[in-house]
Amino acid sequence: MNVRSTRRAAGFLAVAWTLVALAGGSRARAEEQAGPNSPAGFEFIPGEVLVGFQTPPTGEQLAELAAAVPQIIEWFPPYHYQASRVVQTRSARASDHPLALRRKARLPLAADVEAVAARIGAMPGVAWAWPNGRTHTAFHPNDKLYDIQYGPQIIGAEQSWDIILGGSNAIVLAVADSGHNFQHEDFGDEAIWLNHNEIPDNGIDDDNNGFVDDWRGWDFINDDNFPDASSSHGTHVAGIAAARIDNRKGIAGIAGNVKIMTLQVFQGSGGSWEAIELAVIYATDNGANLLNYSGGGWEGTPGLAQAVQYAWDHGVTIVAAAGNNDSNTPFYPAAYPSVLAISGTDRNDERYTRSNFGDWIDVAAPGVSVYSCLWPGVSVYGNKTGTSMSSPHTAGLVAMMYSVNPRLAPDDVRLRLRDNAVDLGDPGFDPYFGWGRIDAAATMTDVWQNGGCGNLDSHLAKAKAGKCKSSIQTHDVTGGKVVVECTGPAGTSSKKKKIKPDGSAKVRVKGLSAGIYTCSVTRIKDESGARVCDGPVRPINVTIE
Repeated sequence: MNVRSTRRAAGFLAVAWTLVALAGGSRARAEEQAGPNSPAGFEFIPGEVLVGFQTPPTGEQLAELAAAVPQIIEWFPPYHYQASRVVQTRSARASDHPLALRRKARLPLAADVEAVAARIGAMPGVAWAWPNGRTHTAFHPNDKLYDIQYGPQIIGAEQSWDIILGGSNAIVLAVADSGHNFQHEDFGDEAIWLNHNEIPDNGIDDDNNGFVDDWRGWDFINDDNFPDASSSHGTHVAGIAAARIDNRKGIAGIAGNVKIMTLQVFQGSGGSWEAIELAVIYATDNGANLLNYSGGGWEGTPGLAQAVQYAWDHGVTIVAAAGNNDSNTPFYPAAYPSVLAISGTDRNDERYTRSNFGDWIDVAAPGVSVYSCLWPGVSVYGNKTGTSMSSPHTAGLVAMMYSVNPRLAPDDVRLRLRDNAVDLGDPGFDPYFGWGRIDAAATMTDVWQNGGCGNLDSHLAKAKAGKCKSSIQTHDVTGGKVVVECTGPAGTSSKKKKIKPDGSAKVRVKGLSAGIYTCSVTRIKDESGARVCDGPVRPINVTIE
């Protein structure tokens, strides 16, 4: 897979400004530095080149430059600056203001901005020219104990949160484990998946799915609808993947906005093959996008092989721990071809010494002294070690991937995780790290730009009085149109809206009856009418009352 690298560009803009400073030297030196020699990973904005002139450019000079460089469609309006204030406070001429010497050229979106910038930079009167590029903040959540965590930082989760903070509430992550501490403070804000087709505790299988009163998951060990925690393991795992993010409490889960479907398959630390087999099938049949299983054993069973294949065939990704025996004996279900097998690393990107290994490993993730939520208690946290902790780091990343593009097939998820991993150990694949330690920043950028709509910066949605109000932010499609589609109990409704000059659009899908709707951006067209995005992407659930 060809992955467009878009590493954060702040340092690269510093290089560009170095060229500006150097441009005041001799003519020969200015020409040497005039064109871009772009560092690897600079994220270009298509169709834009920034130009610095030796003196304030005249209209005639700009026209001559555009005639000499036919890729220049037009010049953006001059920059705004307070010339009079500069004169008063610094005794400088307005023509000395740095923005008086700068203009921005518009090119066709498909133009080679590096090549055009180099050509512009060599023209008489031009001090420098450089492709416009994107910068990004690296989001740092306000969760009080976040700085104790090392997993999100080492895998680049902060940069991935700039793309979509904590994922989408439309994505369901099934956690098949020892049950959940539903009273814990870090799982508020609608963190838990609820079966809205089931009336709680009425003794009836309202949705005819074969489970009575499964309104918040199921306990497959005791065969009841109380998947409450029987140990800290499941709550710790769920916290790594999806503890609420930026809620001023506790820790930050990798995908701290997705829904957690609680499936109990362990009593304490022990479980059964039957329990996990049934849990995988339940998750698949009841709308989960993926399932994390931080457990397993030797050999597996025909029923488990069938269950995970059933999930794979129906688009559900299964993420599983490689096990903690320092053995190359295949550990199941991780070793099945239809499951992602996750080995362990520590805070120094070294191998977790007890992690299982072999040719069946896909990728690695942090698993040593990982800080997360515990049971019992409302605000209890602590460290645990094992590939049980590595697996939910990866599951959280997969949930983030689905939050941008829910159409990803499990095999596509696997390939993107592998292709964007940080290579550790021997070059390429090795039995200890697989294809490398997961990289959330690179993986999410790949998903966003390749099939997740790289022109769509954000989608926020909320319900109000029978309608979904979507706030859209785009780039490089000014004058085009965006379509939002909402699917729910009353079927599917959609609305099209023109994109404003600042790249934003407000889209209201009206006439929605009561119920939960999944609202997604399904199409974006540029000003020429060409489709630049064809969704659905960035789904959000809203509740119409």
